[in-house]
Amino acid sequence: MGFPAVTAQDITDYLRNIAKGDSEAISDADYDKWFQERLDATGLTAEEFNKVIEGEILAKNVQDTIGAQVNPQVPQAHVWIIVLDTQENAASAKARIDGGESFDTVAKEVSLDTTSKENGGDMGWQVPELFSTQISSVIDTLDIGKCSDPVTFSQQDSTTGTTTTSYLLLMVSEKSAAMQATDAQLSQLKYKAFLDWLNAQEAGTEIVFHGLNGSTTLDDQTSAWITYQVQKLVRKLPGSTTTGSTP
Repeated sequence: MGFPAVTAQDITDYLRNIAKGDSEAISDADYDKWFQERLDATGLTAEEFNKVIEGEILAKNVQDTIGAQVNPQVPQAHVWIIVLDTQENAASAKARIDGGESFDTVAKEVSLDTTSKENGGDMGWQVPELFSTQISSVIDTLDIGKCSDPVTFSQQDSTTGTTTTSYLLLMVSEKSAAMQATDAQLSQLKYKAFLDWLNAQEAGTEIVFHGLNGSTTLDDQTSAWITYQVQKLVRKLPGSTTTGSTP
């Protein structure tokens, strides 16, 4: 992408910004102490530690460059939602709306979404692109004021690993072909653009697996070795609990 090489001064500036935390500045003595604590905690040499930081800076440069290309004027829709626990309940709620009851009234009565229920299911202006492909497709194709058919939505809890399935009814009251994204929406759009870029790089990259002892599959021994190496690396990163917080 044409980025200049990361210099020693770039690395120092990056680390000093982390080290000072919420303070406006940090003294040389305090910074040297902080840096030595990082080396002691990670077991890395100064050269090794700086190499890790160089990678972080390069990754940030790539992400910032891709994010800068995102247009803050994006298609948006004023979205309303009703969340239910079964297909039958969702179909019953849709029948009531199709029969003449307002989306607002039905949402306040039956929706399980505590965030929007009191507002009659009103989620405000949303960027469809930031939803799953399934939901964004429904939003994009819905006629104004019409209730969608029930949309099955499954979500996995990252802590427990359990999957919860809900059934959504969606309605769009307004659409805009180009509206200024909020700061939060723009941040999400930039990160999505970065992930899309990563996926494109992966799709065009040939990955050859080399396991331990010449294996060509992910055997137990190789899997255990990978897990150990990842855990060791995470402990060395500046953002880990043992080395401080990244900005």
